[in-house]
Amino acid sequence: FTAEEYISEWKEVAVKKMKEHGIPASITLAQGLLESGNGNSELAREGNNHFGIKCRANPGFRRDGRISDEDFNAHSLAIDCMQMTDDYTWDRFEVYASPANSFRRHSLLLKDRRYGWMLHRYEVGGVYTIPKKLYGETEVPYYAAWALGLKTSGYATARSYAEKLTLIIE
Repeated sequence: FTAEEYISEWKEVAVKKMKEHGIPASITLAQGLLESGNGNSELAREGNNHFGIKCRANPGFRRDGRISDEDFNAHSLAIDCMQMTDDYTWDRFEVYASPANSFRRHSLLLKDRRYGWMLHRYEVGGVYTIPKKLYGETEVPYYAAWALGLKTSGYATARSYAEKLTLIIE
């Protein structure tokens, strides 16, 4: 997929999720584009995971090379966990029966307490003051505020994650 093909394929789903859950469609599409390489990544193709959503490690799991699939659990929308190296060689990512379930899971994840604080603080269409400059600005559109909020809340470890999402949207 090219970026344009990806957007064409998933824009209606992103808008539907925005209406259902309040997550900006621009953020959903930008994260999908970035996290899945326009839908071309192995995780997107084989695991239907467009957002890099990881399985959760069970309490007490060991990072000593003897890690097994039983050390992780997936959300109820996921059908399995898939090992791929991200930050660590033992990372496991959720696998979905369909990409649509990945989009649904993404919305549910961003509504939880870790990220959900942005739903009422950065409403679609607004301009907001953010605590850290993004491209030298502290007054930014809602999507840039969301991008910074996702980064500071721990969605991704990449230092320039907020900037990348903002550039994709713009």
